[in-house]
Amino acid sequence: MPTTPTTADRLDPEVLHPLDRLRGTIRRYVVIEGLLSAAIFLAAWFVAAMVIDFGAFKLLTWDWALDAPAWLRGVALTAGLLGLAAIVAFRIARRLTTEFTYPALALVLERRFPRVLGGRLITAVELADIEAQEKYGYSKDLIRETIREARERVGTVPASDVFDWGRLRKLAGIAVGLVLAVVLVGYVSYAFTAKSLNPYRYGWKLAHVTGVLAERDVLMMNTAWPRRAHLELVGFPGDELRIGKDAAEPTVRTKAYRWVVADRAAPMGWRPMRWADITPALAGGDVPTLPDAAFRAAAEGGLSGEPAEWPVDQVMAVGMEDAASRAKLSEKLGEAYLPLQADLERVFLALEEQAGSPSMGRTLRKLDLPARVSLAYAGQLKTGDVTLAPLPNQEYAAPVPDLKESVRFVVRADDFRTSPRDITLVPPPVFTKLVRTEYQPAYLHHAPPAGEGYPALAGLRQTMPERPLSLTGDRTLFPVPAGTELVLTATTDIDLTAAYLAPKVGVLPWAVPGSSAPVPLDIAADRRTVSVEFRGDYRFGAGRTFGHHYLDADGWVRVEPVSTPAVFEFDLVVEQADGVKARRPVVVQVVEDAPPVVEVAPDVIRKVGTNYLVTARAKIPFNPESFVKDDQGLSKVTFDLSYWAEDSDIGRAMRTQLALRPLLYMPAPSHTLPVVVAPAFHAVKFRELDKGDSRKTASFGLRQFFDVAGGLRHDTPADFKKHLGAWVDREGQYAVKRVELKSPDRDFFDVDVLKLGVKTSEVQTRYRIDLTVTATDTNYDGGPKTGATQEPIRLLVVSEGDLLAEINKEEETFAARLDDALAKLAAGRRKWEYVRTANSGMTGGLDTVRVRAQDATQDVAKAKDVVGSIVREYRRIHTECKVNDVTPVTRDRFGTFANRVDRVMGENPPGVTEEERRQIAAGQLAPKATFPAAEKKLDTVLADYAKEKWGDAAQVSDAEVTLAALEAEVRVIRTALGELQTKERLRAMLASVIEQRRRLQDEMRGWRIKVEEGLTKKEPELLPLGPVFLAKGETKRLRQGLNWRLFDKDDLTVRVTTSDAEGVSAPAMIRLNFEDVSLTNAFEYEVRAGTKVGDFVLTLTPEVGDPVQVRVQVK
Repeated sequence: MPTTPTTADRLDPEVLHPLDRLRGTIRRYVVIEGLLSAAIFLAAWFVAAMVIDFGAFKLLTWDWALDAPAWLRGVALTAGLLGLAAIVAFRIARRLTTEFTYPALALVLERRFPRVLGGRLITAVELADIEAQEKYGYSKDLIRETIREARERVGTVPASDVFDWGRLRKLAGIAVGLVLAVVLVGYVSYAFTAKSLNPYRYGWKLAHVTGVLAERDVLMMNTAWPRRAHLELVGFPGDELRIGKDAAEPTVRTKAYRWVVADRAAPMGWRPMRWADITPALAGGDVPTLPDAAFRAAAEGGLSGEPAEWPVDQVMAVGMEDAASRAKLSEKLGEAYLPLQADLERVFLALEEQAGSPSMGRTLRKLDLPARVSLAYAGQLKTGDVTLAPLPNQEYAAPVPDLKESVRFVVRADDFRTSPRDITLVPPPVFTKLVRTEYQPAYLHHAPPAGEGYPALAGLRQTMPERPLSLTGDRTLFPVPAGTELVLTATTDIDLTAAYLAPKVGVLPWAVPGSSAPVPLDIAADRRTVSVEFRGDYRFGAGRTFGHHYLDADGWVRVEPVSTPAVFEFDLVVEQADGVKARRPVVVQVVEDAPPVVEVAPDVIRKVGTNYLVTARAKIPFNPESFVKDDQGLSKVTFDLSYWAEDSDIGRAMRTQLALRPLLYMPAPSHTLPVVVAPAFHAVKFRELDKGDSRKTASFGLRQFFDVAGGLRHDTPADFKKHLGAWVDREGQYAVKRVELKSPDRDFFDVDVLKLGVKTSEVQTRYRIDLTVTATDTNYDGGPKTGATQEPIRLLVVSEGDLLAEINKEEETFAARLDDALAKLAAGRRKWEYVRTANSGMTGGLDTVRVRAQDATQDVAKAKDVVGSIVREYRRIHTECKVNDVTPVTRDRFGTFANRVDRVMGENPPGVTEEERRQIAAGQLAPKATFPAAEKKLDTVLADYAKEKWGDAAQVSDAEVTLAALEAEVRVIRTALGELQTKERLRAMLASVIEQRRRLQDEMRGWRIKVEEGLTKKEPELLPLGPVFLAKGETKRLRQGLNWRLFDKDDLTVRVTTSDAEGVSAPAMIRLNFEDVSLTNAFEYEVRAGTKVGDFVLTLTPEVGDPVQVRVQVK
């Protein structure tokens, strides 16, 4: 059917009005349905949020606003908003914007009311343009009739009944039901948990929950659900604790709070309530001012900062709950305590009411202290849970055990969980390099510069090359020579923020004595290098005492004397930005410069008792194994000695009598003056006759040492200074480390230098000499140290006659030994006679004969050994006589006799005298038989017996003849020895008696002179002093003997002059007091060698009396 577009101006108004009303109803229905759908969606959204968010928190204590990632809430909110937007867009906006045409509206009515309208309404709408329809052949009348009928019928149709309004009521019921269900379930849950049916309190609770839910899930705020507990970590550095992998187990501490207030700036939206948060409105009146000092004292350090910042929990504990704290408050405040107590009670009662008000649920809360606080941690490989132990002051703590990796943890109590924190294991700094730079004493590496002595090296240091130290093992240990200054430099693989030394053993610069407090170190500009210096007084060396500087607790510099040990121990500790430390134990062993070793013993000279007998002209050699050594070097080796004239037996008896005589005069109150004075008189006489005050000292340089020292390399002062600053390998010898006394022609002590000998016509005075070989090392930095023979070599200077008398005593033993040798030769000869007889008759058995022959040969060998020992003894005596410069005739006698016996031994020694050499050349001294010749003939016969055959008779007889001749030669020697002994013994005895008598006469004469001088002379006497030896630059104290005599003054001035001030110097004036020198009869003064070598003289001239000279040798 052809139609034309229907417009409102062509429709009948009566038809159009119902259609317009239908259009409005449709729009109203769509809007209502859309809004109800949106309301249902929002209600469902609210229910889902309550279940997922609030329900999950209550059941699982999982807070998705804080525990879940933020994007998850964003996705949920976006999904909700998109769903709501879809409902609005598709169920409201899209429908409202849809065009409802009149034909479409008519069709809706036709379909809803087909019986009433019967198609008339849609026909009237479609054919409303009658003129246009007429062109298509429609009847105008018929169309008008249809429109009329439609107008009549449409007026009777209820347009509102077109829609299902019951569906909208169902939708509204669903929306309201969801909300009511949430409210009802919430109320039941609240009643069950809170044990209260108060709808007012529940209403506030619901309002608070709804508000928090909206903030969390709609406004995307990180508002936390109110918790039943509140914890805050104590002493935890922010969100991460960085510790070293090797550090001790970290301890996590937390504190629980009861009073909390809302604060959106706080991490959980709540924070501990402070005293400043209490307003008059909350306190129900004025807020009392807390007495600062009294509360601090009562809290015993538990309160810090201003009172306004004090936690209310702490104030409550101190002021209300803890009895001990309240007692202290009462003691501190006195009468002011009770008003304060009343104010506090009022304030906390008001706070209790406020906290109990439901409207304050999101402003102020009072929580319970948790029964259990735990820590849960998790790493990549391990998880764990630790219960924190309760501590005072509402705190809990526990270590996190066995950490092998970085972990993240939370602390939990009831439904409260702290925000996740990290414990990161940080590798400690690694020492990549540890080096030492030593500044060793110069004497270890240098001889003195040219023109100087070893004292010039004192205090100087040689810079050594930098040397790396081992970083393997559990510590670094290395030795340093005593006196060494040291700089340790350590480098790490990471920037450092702190470095220090932890003292253990020894004195460290600026360390507090006896304390293990760390000593800070400076860090270099690269932030990775630290150095520690042991310079100056802090150089290494055991037993040094010096003034140690350190800072006391108040920051004042203190000085305390300290002594240095032989071992230094400390830890070098470095710390990086996270506070992670690396520790390297360091042990420095001080190698002390050992004193020189002196192993020297005399050779050849005769020892009688504890003394060696020598003449005044002796040159005493030393055992070829003797040596003097020092590990670092010798500065000098000297013969140091003291010597004095020995008394005769009568002299010693007289001195003993004088020493004991004072004991006969024991002073008493009733004694007379002579009795009191007598002991003093005899004591003076004893001191005058005592040989102790005449003891002299002397020293001489060892020639062998100076021969070696002369070859040392001495740098010029300029080169020496240059070499000290930088180590340079150099050629040449810089130290004498060992001196060997192998040559008797060079290495000897010459007694003659003491000038103790007398003229031939005079009696030789006996002198005792205590000789010590003393070695001084080159360590003038901390010494020098000396070494000496363990015991002095005690020499007794005797006359040649006394020495020969002792030799004659030894010769007497030689005669007995020769008799023994003759007896063995005779026994061997008799055994050989049996061999000859049995061999000629071939009787007695070959084995028996062979045994007898062997016995005879052994007897000859034993006799040979005895005679050989006598040869050696005579050689020694001959050498001893040469060493002691004995008269040539006497000396040569021992030599020629030794040669005579030696020729019997088969040797051909050179002649000792010209006459002996002439006789040797003439063949006059050849013996008729020798031991080698006899042994050869005996061995020939023994060889036959060894072959199990009888010996040749001629050879056996020839051997017997030779044995007899050998025995005769030895007997002749024995006879000659006896004659010599008789003559020499008589001569020695007569000489000894004469010499002893003359010595006694001289001694008595000397005593008389000495006593007379002591009683008459008024001039003091300076006693002579032996020669003195000094090395260049050396200082030595000399002991000078003094006899005050009858000098009538109490003070004495001695002037000292030197022959050359460049060679030796001494005090120009010495002032002595009688009281100071009367007991020792001696005084001491100091002399110093200069840089010039040679022999010098010090002259000591007393103001009264004769001067004395002291010879000084400088090398």
